[in-house]
Amino acid sequence: MKKFCPNCGKEVKEGDAFCQNCGVKLTKAEKPASSADKTAKSAPAAQPQTQKTRQVKRQVRPPMSKKKKTIITIVAVVVVVLGGLFAWGQRYYDTTHQVTRITNAIRDQDTDKLASLVVTDDPKLKITSSTVKPLTKYYDGNYSGLDTLKNTLISGESIRGISLTRDGNYFLFFPKYKLNVESYTTSIVTNHPDSKIYVDGKFIKNASDNGDGSYSAKIGPYLGGKYNVQVKAKASGHDLASDANISLWQKDREYNYNIKTANLAILGPDGGQVYIGNKNVGKISSGVLDLKDFQYNDESAAYVVYKVDGKKFTSKEANISQAVEDDKYNDDNDSDSDDVLDQARNATNDFNSSMVNVYPQFKGAPSRDTMESLIQDCFKNPDSDEFINGSSNKYYKSFHKLADAFDNSDKIDSWDVQPDIYIAYPIGDGVFEVDAKIDYKFEHDSDTHIQVAHYPHITFKQDGENFKILSVGEGKIIYDKTKKD
Repeated sequence: MKKFCPNCGKEVKEGDAFCQNCGVKLTKAEKPASSADKTAKSAPAAQPQTQKTRQVKRQVRPPMSKKKKTIITIVAVVVVVLGGLFAWGQRYYDTTHQVTRITNAIRDQDTDKLASLVVTDDPKLKITSSTVKPLTKYYDGNYSGLDTLKNTLISGESIRGISLTRDGNYFLFFPKYKLNVESYTTSIVTNHPDSKIYVDGKFIKNASDNGDGSYSAKIGPYLGGKYNVQVKAKASGHDLASDANISLWQKDREYNYNIKTANLAILGPDGGQVYIGNKNVGKISSGVLDLKDFQYNDESAAYVVYKVDGKKFTSKEANISQAVEDDKYNDDNDSDSDDVLDQARNATNDFNSSMVNVYPQFKGAPSRDTMESLIQDCFKNPDSDEFINGSSNKYYKSFHKLADAFDNSDKIDSWDVQPDIYIAYPIGDGVFEVDAKIDYKFEHDSDTHIQVAHYPHITFKQDGENFKILSVGEGKIIYDKTKKD
């Protein structure tokens, strides 16, 4: 028969003195108790025996399963890893390190990466690798400027419309920052109709007529940065273009892209080849090469290459901007149009009044001042020391006789000569020829008589350190008019 503990109801074995489950002493034993048992029974150590039995029982716990150990290990590893990741994230995503990564992308010209780190104030402007490229171009090689940008952003301030802005979080915990770059629109103004506007090589739009002789186009929006803007047009069959880099950091600014053009008359010897900016632009004929609506800049200069008897001569460069300025100055200082001499000069000008005369002087040639002084003396006060071979020079004799005749004439109260020369060109070693016009002005009692004589072949020859007149050639009266006083 099965026996059960009267205290807990658990099954007990025969002969057990105590319940193996709850430790209670069984009232009846399977065997009659021995004298030793009786002694034990009467001993007061029954309760400690129960505690001892329980302690032994707790030490005999079943071992932890392998699965449970694995789970605890994994949890511990995850906790450690997450803690390490959080500590790493706090450092990796702090303001300084995020700004450093942004400025490194600018420095490395990594426009793909930078595009993911930039925002702007204009929703119409899409941020792409192309639209952020001008920002990287602005800081290309400008390391001090990039350092200034970095330090400014870290301090929470802005520079050139660039600031740091928060854009959500990384992994819920860490703030995400992006570069906030302002956008700009700008106006391109030029001076030629049908001008086309290009930005970084891409056609944008045509300029519109402003009705005041200027043409403009509003372009944008663009991120702040460095851009190449080019304006193209056509005039008199010439392709015109003006381009320059601009740094775009101001809203609604106007940029002037006027294309400088002028009607040029390049003066020189027949057959001379004219070069501007090392480009052959044509050949001189009848003493001049006309270039209409020719584009120039402050550095543009013309020079002439000319051959005589197989020997090549190259002129000095004549700055075109300076010639244009000189032409404006001469126009502003023209004498009264009623003056007969002024009328004579206008009437005998071989070149259109709208043309700007350019004089490329040949190396070694006498200066214009020297030539004008020698010619004026030759016609007004001949000096034998200013002629090759002195008083034996036939031209000295001829003009000395002519000047004496004018001086001694009873009909002439006074007279004067003013030479107007163009350019001296070489016809041999140390020998130069000039095309000149001589303005004669004779004052009489009741009138003023004006004559203009053309001398196309006045020659100068170097004699030691100085130039002297070699020959004057034949002249021709091309203007003759008398004005009553």
